[in-house]
Order: sequence, then C-alpha cells, then structure tokens
Amino acid sequence: MAVMKFFCVSSLFNVVTISVDRFLAVHLHLRYRELVTHKRVIAAVTSIWLLSAIISSSVFWDPLLFSSQVTGLVIKTVCLIVVVIFYWRIYIVLKRHIIQIEGLQIQEAQQGLRKSALGTFFVCIVFLICYLPCYILSFFYY
Repeated sequence: MAVMKFFCVSSLFNVVTISVDRFLAVHLHLRYRELVTHKRVIAAVTSIWLLSAIISSSVFWDPLLFSSQVTGLVIKTVCLIVVVIFYWRIYIVLKRHIIQIEGLQIQEAQQGLRKSALGTFFVCIVFLICYLPCYILSFFYY
C-alpha cells in the first residue's frame, strides 16, 4: 500500500511540476533557459521523490490513518487547483499569442500555437479525468 501511495503521490507532483514548467516556458519566453537550469530540474525531481517518500511513509507512523488521509485530501485539492490554474493561464497566454499572430497574418505559427493550446487543454482534461473520481470519492468518504 505504501508503494502504491508513493507512486501516486509522485505522479501527482510530477503532473503539477510539468504544468508549472510549461507555464514558465510560455510565460518567460527567452528567459526560460536562464531560470530553468539542469541543476534546478534535478533538484525539483529529487525533491518530488523525497516528498513523495515522506508522505507515503505516513502509513507507517500514523496509527489512526485519519490525519494522513486528511493530509492526502488536502494535497490532492491543492494539486488539482494548481494544475487547473496553470493550464488556464497557459491557455490565456497562447490565446493572446494567436490573436497577435492573426494581426501579423502568419498562418504557420498560428497553426502551431493552436495545436499547442489544444494539446495543453487535452493534458489538463486527461489529468482531471484520471484524478477526479478518486478525489471525489475520498472527499465524500471523509
């Protein structure tokens, strides 16, 4: 059970990190490579795995399991909100770019941005489809 919880938590945190990374790539443009370095990526991935290990090990040191389940519900809620907010912001930025490009009449770049916006939207929808049933059930359970 702890191993399953570990992989679920790390997966959730990785999805959040990917949404933040994509937002930074869209929002920062040329400064992205300056701020998102190899060392920072390694630090983020290591932090995700360590935090996931700590959270999943709460099964062993919480005798009642209530506080770990409530903590899990809070973590899921925060992660869902963060992912939806960042993907919404990505959509807004890409929509603004499409409008700017339409003004310049550059058709190829417009199609590329439209595909990117659509792909971002599908990732967010798939994420919600995967996590909402478990989230809703655990919310009603507690």
